[in-house]
Amino acid sequence: NLSINKRLTEAIASRHPFAVLYLDLNAFKAYNDVYGYDAGDRVIATAAHLILDATKSLGNPADFVGHIGGDDFIVVTAPTHMVALSKAIIDRFTELAPSFYNATDRAQGKITTKDRRGRLVEYPILGIVIGVCHNQRRQLESVAQISQIGAQLKTYAKSLGGSRYVIDRRKSNDISGR
Repeated sequence: NLSINKRLTEAIASRHPFAVLYLDLNAFKAYNDVYGYDAGDRVIATAAHLILDATKSLGNPADFVGHIGGDDFIVVTAPTHMVALSKAIIDRFTELAPSFYNATDRAQGKITTKDRRGRLVEYPILGIVIGVCHNQRRQLESVAQISQIGAQLKTYAKSLGGSRYVIDRRKSNDISGR
């Protein structure tokens, strides 16, 4: 997290255009509960390699990829690459996700496990969401602000279901969503 904070602080200070992709896996906790931590670690490692490969092939040499923790990642890139990079990561993850499951779960397209309240819940095949904030429409002034915007965007993307990316289109620095 120190290297993430350092990279974001440098991007802010440079006053050059930049975009930050916050990536999170959908239904990862449920997957981990059913398949175990070793399988979950393989998913995270696969996601990390996929994100690195996409960033190397579609981004700039100066782009940054970081692992926030758990199933959360970050990419700092140019706004000109944010859409293509988001699409490529989602497409590749969607292609690979079924391979993480056994044949039965893959055929059903879901798993069933207990949620945090102990209720049986069906969860779809793993997906990935990306919340993208950038400084093209408004000033980004702090790491905390960027993190808050990224968290809001990821939450919104998750609420829509499936794998997807959401780009912040707000112009003001009011991040309350109003």
